[in-house]
Amino acid sequence: MIALPTEPGISSLDDLYEGKAGSLVLLQGGNFSGRSEMIRLLAQMAVERGELGIVIPPELHPAFSGVTASVADELELHLGHRNSQPLFWTLAEQWGLLALGNRHPLTLSGGQQAMLGILCKLALRPRIFGLDGALEQLDPRNLSRVLEALSSGDLFSEPSVALISHNGPWPEQRMPLHTIHAEDCAPPYEEPKPPGMDVAEFAPGMAVSSSLEFKNASFRYPGGAPVFSNLDLQLHPGRIYRLAGPNGAGKSTFAKLLCGILRLTSGSLFVNGKLFDPYPKPGTLAQLHFQNPDTQLFGTSVAGEIETLPPERRASALAYAGLRTFMGTHPFDLPFVLRKRLALTLTLHANTPWLIFDEPTVGLDRAGQKAVCEALIKLKKAGFGILLISHNPALDDLLDPEILDFLTSAQR
Repeated sequence: MIALPTEPGISSLDDLYEGKAGSLVLLQGGNFSGRSEMIRLLAQMAVERGELGIVIPPELHPAFSGVTASVADELELHLGHRNSQPLFWTLAEQWGLLALGNRHPLTLSGGQQAMLGILCKLALRPRIFGLDGALEQLDPRNLSRVLEALSSGDLFSEPSVALISHNGPWPEQRMPLHTIHAEDCAPPYEEPKPPGMDVAEFAPGMAVSSSLEFKNASFRYPGGAPVFSNLDLQLHPGRIYRLAGPNGAGKSTFAKLLCGILRLTSGSLFVNGKLFDPYPKPGTLAQLHFQNPDTQLFGTSVAGEIETLPPERRASALAYAGLRTFMGTHPFDLPFVLRKRLALTLTLHANTPWLIFDEPTVGLDRAGQKAVCEALIKLKKAGFGILLISHNPALDDLLDPEILDFLTSAQR
């Protein structure tokens, strides 16, 4: 987690808006400290003053236009012709986005989506630019690339302010970054703060032991290059594996294949030595916690989502997520952190032999991250197979997982 000295003497949103804390500001604070509200209000201030305010949230999809079918079209829409904004086109190449030109934006990895959205919205030259958890899915190299570009000042029209909330690791290199405690200038939080996650109430059942073996497995998206080829991999239950590798290595794609959302282009999967195809029976072998919880919430209330679980697991699921007082609330009326908790608890309480968690700590502060890790350890002891996809090294310290370098295992 980040622990940086903070800038004294900043006590209002107006101070931040006028750039008195600098043009690149990191907002410190845990969940419900007011960071997200501050970023939103500052962007709103820009709009009210006839300027442009943009916020990219952790779920990322609002950063895209929604009208393009490829990365190339999305870049063209925002950046214009190559001669009009050459700096942005140079960054698009350096960040690997031009090589993804034929891919649909929503088929990219979370980190690739973050870089695409950030670059496209920066090209609009906003007065206030907020990154509310949007950097947490970047691998260390790409995080450094984006922060270096932001700190250079070349991407903004003066005066402009970029504000960042971030719960993950931070690069060691120095940059002109100022940090502010959100509590020092956030507006009062009007609602009672939700309870924390109660891991003591989390009681997993016993898993059906299922070993997995991929043989000569390959996958490619239509019109794209192979995501991975000739994959041979064995996974054993009762263990926690972390899939390592940079953004775009194929980790999330691999998770969707196990769940039956996608289907192998070629090759085979064996479960306990028997040939198995998850695609005709999605969700029977593995359940997936998505990077963005919005893609796995379908009910009209928290109660409706919890009722999809077996009756004996519902009390544990509610207590773990700290959502007992939100039973009648529509999931999309919850703040992101609580939507994340809801999606997490649904996966944690599933009965499939394998459980996959794709960036489970995005948006969660230190206490939330610890609660996630404690639940994963309980699942491991109960015999579940756990696959973890995360660029947060703090999880390695808490979980001591077996590391699978996906670029090494999956020949490109």
